[in-house]
Amino acid sequence: MHQLRVGLRRLRSAWQLFDFIATDSALIDSASALFRSLGVARDQLVVDAAFAAEIRHSLEGVGVEPVPVHPRRHDASSTELLRSETTQSLLLGLIEASVERGLDSDAAPTPVAECLARPLKRWHKQAVVDAKRFAELDDAQRHRLRKRVKRLRYAVEFSAGLFERKAVRRYLKPLRALQERLGAISDVIVAIEALRATPERDTRAWFALGWLSARRAALIEQAGAELKAFAKADVFWR
Repeated sequence: MHQLRVGLRRLRSAWQLFDFIATDSALIDSASALFRSLGVARDQLVVDAAFAAEIRHSLEGVGVEPVPVHPRRHDASSTELLRSETTQSLLLGLIEASVERGLDSDAAPTPVAECLARPLKRWHKQAVVDAKRFAELDDAQRHRLRKRVKRLRYAVEFSAGLFERKAVRRYLKPLRALQERLGAISDVIVAIEALRATPERDTRAWFALGWLSARRAALIEQAGAELKAFAKADVFWR
């Protein structure tokens, strides 16, 4: 499920980066809708897998009996979603769109590297602005920064072959580190929101909320090194 969402995110990032190539808007809308629908299942996996074992261990450490863990059954709704006519039509449409066609225009095309440098520059600037004021951002804004960093990373990887290899590698190192840090923060926030949505909370739930809130604060504080490294990264598309 997670890898499918990663693939869809990469696809959507590619469409944004290569916006000078005509794309069927219906495909874009369908891919976006499928991505959002799969997000619910992915968020539940975060709650079940990412923190459950650590919270159980912490509960035992303070003498509180954890809730027994029962393996979660495969989400049938996700299976039905992927087998649906809408999703299958999207997959067939993507296969059709991947077939290369000749260019209709006889005009000299703009060099691809020049076309890609413009969005790379714009997306880098947006991410740096948020990185420099990270402490002032709320959770929604930090999530937005994470999405921007992901999109930027995918765009760099898509266009890497057009630029100097070592320069691209130097730029990607702090970018990837920042993405990992922001991902860890986002996972904690997802788990907190899931617990807050629970109508009734017992001692264990309140303990888990406190534990997750402390983890969130620690990760935000620890993000300083990655944020500074990325903000100072030398770009390669000059």
